[in-house]
Amino acid sequence: SSSVFKTDKLKTCYQNEYSSTMCILDSYRYYHDILSQKLVSLAEKNPTVNENIDIIDKEINQICLTFPPPVYLDELADFTHKITECLVDQMKQKIDKLDEELDK
Repeated sequence: SSSVFKTDKLKTCYQNEYSSTMCILDSYRYYHDILSQKLVSLAEKNPTVNENIDIIDKEINQICLTFPPPVYLDELADFTHKITECLVDQMKQKIDKLDEELDK
């Protein structure tokens, strides 16, 4: 089905610096939604866990928003790609950690 194809694309397009900005943003949203859902599941399973999406977003942003901004317009796509790749990689690591917690 097309949704499976779309999901596969969403899972990989942030890795490709030649992807459209739209695909990269959709990929970010895709992983962010998964992360949010996992946090809700974890809170339901263990109400004492004090993790929320705002805190995690801030932590991830602090890690990834350290690249120097582009000087020239033609560096903008590369800059956007680097940051998005970092954001998504960080979210995926967090999702993996949450999965471990959820599997306990």
